Amino acid sequence: MITQDQAKDLGARLETLVTHLHLEDKRIQILNEEEKTAAPGFWDDPKKAEVTLKKLRQLKYWVEGFETAQAQFNELELSLEFFKEGGVSEAEVVAAHKKVETTIEELEFKNMLSGEEDKLSAVLQITAGAGGTESCDWAQMLMRMYVMWAEKSGMTVTELNLQQGDVAGIKTVTIQIDGDYGFGYLKGENGVHRLNKEKAVQLLKSQLYEMEIEARNAARAEIEAGKKKIEWGSQIRNYVMHPYKLVKDVRTAHETSNVDGVMN
Repeated sequence: MITQDQAKDLGARLETLVTHLHLEDKRIQILNEEEKTAAPGFWDDPKKAEVTLKKLRQLKYWVEGFETAQAQFNELELSLEFFKEGGVSEAEVVAAHKKVETTIEELEFKNMLSGEEDKLSAVLQITAGAGGTESCDWAQMLMRMYVMWAEKSGMTVTELNLQQGDVAGIKTVTIQIDGDYGFGYLKGENGVHRLNKEKAVQLLKSQLYEMEIEARNAARAEIEAGKKKIEWGSQIRNYVMHPYKLVKDVRTAHETSNVDGVMN
């Protein structure tokens, strides 16, 4: 059951977001940018107009996102009150809590992605490691996982390069993922994904780099430095599918038995 303390915790996180997001400043900026769009001759320079509209969309994302979270939080508080009186079920309270928590987490996460490159698209390279056909098959499964994630997130996927395995699966693939915060979401995936830790037969090297700033030597050097060899000490996530099911993130120690949910 969701407690009052859990609701208060979400309320405190909302208050923190007000400060971190500088919402009042953003509201003023929105008014200023909207005035520009209403000015005569706004579309005389289409490129400049598009820059203004993009800035306006970004500003509105934060303000409207916070307002959505605030409205959901208010609904949660009402649900808790109605639950005490028997007006709503426990499941409805849990659902209301989950809804606002998800919205807040998304705002918090994107607020952390403050780097210039985080908002841009990403290029993901998957390379099968040692293990022959099994490794190639695992690489193809991971490609499918990332493609499905991108499409569910409203992003578009373009295949840039693909080398099929000798028997099945793929030896290597490079895909471009276009969408807001594509690079920010995926930059933490740079590392090895290992299937069935006990057998240690299927490996993956995931290399991420961001195309828009590829020409910048400093950024490229940083990404290149983040590449890791396909070996035991560099994996970021382990996948066990038999005799039991488990996915464990080595970096955070978070684990789940819902392998299908991760892969699909």
